[in-house]
Amino acid sequence: MREFCKASLFLSRVAAFGQSQGRFYFISRITVKLADFLVRRRRSRCEMGSGEWRNGFCPRARRRRSGLTILRLIKSFHHPGVGVGIFIKVYLQTEIARFNPLCRFDFAMTASQYAHPEALVSTEWVAEHLKDPNVRIIESNEDLLLYDTGHIPGAVHVDWRRDLNDQVIRDYLDPKNFAALSGRIGITPETTVVFYGDKSNWWACYALWVFSLFGHEDLRIVNGGRDKWISEKRELTRDVPKYPATQYPVPPKRLDDQIRAFYDETLAQSKSTAPLIDVRSPGEFKGEITHMPEYPQEGVLRGGHVPGAKHVPWKTACQDDGTFKPEEELRKIYQDNLGFKPADHTVVYCRIGERSSHTWFVLTKLLGFTDVKNYDGSWTEWGNKVRAPIEKSV
Repeated sequence: MREFCKASLFLSRVAAFGQSQGRFYFISRITVKLADFLVRRRRSRCEMGSGEWRNGFCPRARRRRSGLTILRLIKSFHHPGVGVGIFIKVYLQTEIARFNPLCRFDFAMTASQYAHPEALVSTEWVAEHLKDPNVRIIESNEDLLLYDTGHIPGAVHVDWRRDLNDQVIRDYLDPKNFAALSGRIGITPETTVVFYGDKSNWWACYALWVFSLFGHEDLRIVNGGRDKWISEKRELTRDVPKYPATQYPVPPKRLDDQIRAFYDETLAQSKSTAPLIDVRSPGEFKGEITHMPEYPQEGVLRGGHVPGAKHVPWKTACQDDGTFKPEEELRKIYQDNLGFKPADHTVVYCRIGERSSHTWFVLTKLLGFTDVKNYDGSWTEWGNKVRAPIEKSV
């Protein structure tokens, strides 16, 4: 099923390209053929019954009649390639989504060419899947009391301090406790887990990153988060859902070596002038303050930034409504302006790794960077470490 979704996503991208480049008429035609073959092949394996596909997939005769209507529609456009491109979008959205609702793509997002648009869902998508047993919605906020004032129906609360962190040493929960947390909220490794929260999904991305440490594959963010859901006057509830507990298998290990950086690796990144991004506020980066504006001091002894780090505040990636900026704007911010490449080994950091997890999501899921690590020790470690090198900006 996962391969089917990936292939469908590829076709949707080609469709978007065919629509935007009308002269590439043959691309659009090939895409239609491939999409038709893909859907028919999948359904012939899984959904054959009584000589016809189930769930309304057109028999051959009906498809012939539909084809005439489609050709008339295409001819009505100024250029046939544009018409085919639009048809492909409708075709994929209806036929593929009808087979598996979790493969539905928001084509407004796909058109913006995010590297992994499936990692980002709209509030409309969430509203349609509130009662989907294969989806678990998780709210994770900076304000730990916010969930109790009202949340998306069916959403469970994950407390970033209590649920995601070890309560004795400074570290994340171990695989055994992650399995216990997952079992408590009623998910399995196959569950689609959708995160949202306050402050433009700042802490929701942090929770998603922690879940990624344990290899859970289908993790998504609600674009715009809690604020967008509320601004659209969608339903909120104070009812706390209760799901049957599951036996989530204990992950073999935590993937620290894949997406998590520690002090020594960050120091090496600094010394080699490799891609390193500080996502904190301008005052923190310059060394004027040692904590976020309007937040309490957390015991950091020195201010400044890691030598060689580029400064891109985490919220630069967001629009005013809390949604993510389009792909082309993000690429300009992180690639054109910084000169970084998607294949570069990149380290991001902030204060304790929470704001930088938001940037990790942008680089990894939206821009397709393949080797990004979050230095969660961040400035509360670096600014207190004896002889750690520090730069200050004027």
